[in-house]
Amino acid sequence: MKNKGKTEEMKALKSRHGTASMILKWTLTILFSTVVRWLLIYFDFGEVFKRRVEISSPITSWFRVEECITLSQLGLSPYSGDVCHQPPLIVEMFKLLPSKWTVPFFVMTDLAIGIVLSKLCQCYTASQLSAQDSEKKEYAADTKSIWIKENSIVPFIVLNLYLLNPFTILTCVAQSTNIINNFVISLLLFSMSKGYCSMASICVAFVSYISLYPIMLIVPVILSVKKVRVKKGFFILVNS
Repeated sequence: MKNKGKTEEMKALKSRHGTASMILKWTLTILFSTVVRWLLIYFDFGEVFKRRVEISSPITSWFRVEECITLSQLGLSPYSGDVCHQPPLIVEMFKLLPSKWTVPFFVMTDLAIGIVLSKLCQCYTASQLSAQDSEKKEYAADTKSIWIKENSIVPFIVLNLYLLNPFTILTCVAQSTNIINNFVISLLLFSMSKGYCSMASICVAFVSYISLYPIMLIVPVILSVKKVRVKKGFFILVNS
């Protein structure tokens, strides 16, 4: 009994140590990603990348948004020519946002995308782990090495793949409005995986308002709502 108690205590200690280590890694990744983005913006690399069509198209260009805001403030319609391609709500949102908060907005939104994607991966891994636990009796004995582990590092890998992706970093530095679109889509996918019907519906409506093509996501949303238990209200990301 004593040996069994010691074994369980050691397992609990290792689990706590592993959790603390993973939290530290997540924190360092997020901090490093933030610093890289801020340094590139601080040294005016954003002005270079804003003009690169590979990173920011005329539809998602921050220069076009600034022109839309200027025309609107002068009492002119930004949609009278071919300058403004952003929907009115996006233009109004940036009009209300103080200029000093523009850069933090893009950086924080980009970081949020990485966190939401990692949470999405975490949710999917948990569902696969649950399915594995219920079916592992039917698995072959020599397949144990490829089983999904309880403390999977896949969500952490996803976080790194997004936040440290050079193209992602440059898109953020160029302040491409495509980041808003990506954030809403990532939030939509996460809501679908968790069965949050209200949030998924709001996300698919908003992202379809920004761009027409994501309207195709209505079908997956409807199917996911049928499969996943619907939870009332909104969710708290840190508790998921």
